[in-house]
Amino acid sequence: MIMQQALILLDGAEAAEDLQAVLEAVLGEDGQGDCTVLITTREMPVNIGPRLDLRPLQQEDAEALLQAWAGRFVGMERERIAARLGNWPLALRMAGCYLASTGQAPVGYLRWLESQPPKDLGWGAYPEEQASLFLQRTLERLSKDACQALAVFGALAFAPVPQDALMVVLPEETCSCKALEELVSFGLLITVQECWQVSHALIHSWISRAVPLDQEGLALLASYY
Repeated sequence: MIMQQALILLDGAEAAEDLQAVLEAVLGEDGQGDCTVLITTREMPVNIGPRLDLRPLQQEDAEALLQAWAGRFVGMERERIAARLGNWPLALRMAGCYLASTGQAPVGYLRWLESQPPKDLGWGAYPEEQASLFLQRTLERLSKDACQALAVFGALAFAPVPQDALMVVLPEETCSCKALEELVSFGLLITVQECWQVSHALIHSWISRAVPLDQEGLALLASYY
């Protein structure tokens, strides 16, 4: 008999209704199965295995990540922006995408960051609240078509969405690649083969609350699925 081994990733485990039952199915009731499970979560619903808390990046790595996402020279403000964002990867990605998409001068972006209360930029403690600060700023720069498309993603699960599903709700011009590429350029969406998906679970949670889809759109999506 050939024993099959696998590394199983359970992402966003805080959303599971009965995580213990899932683990028992994978590892057996005694927890001694042949597979290994890696759990990612913003909470810790069960006490199993070693726990590794993710830390901010080192300053040099944080600056390099910001520079890469910005796609242009950030200059002397790079160190201060990264430090102001607590060197957290998601915050750095959002800042870099914003700078790349809007063309705003880094010094102006830094001035805005420094005008925000320090508690609103503490990404380590309450990331969903801090993410709202940056996402609202991004939302204000989106076109009407991009905002309409974003509402559909918030109404659906955090999973890839085919263009056919978008076309059920949105006018053809709103489903154009231009609107979706705009959302990609701001770091809100990523492409997954021939589908699109919200780029991060925190971003998806915020979209579902801040950019609601109207009742007619919800009914059309329900009919499609």
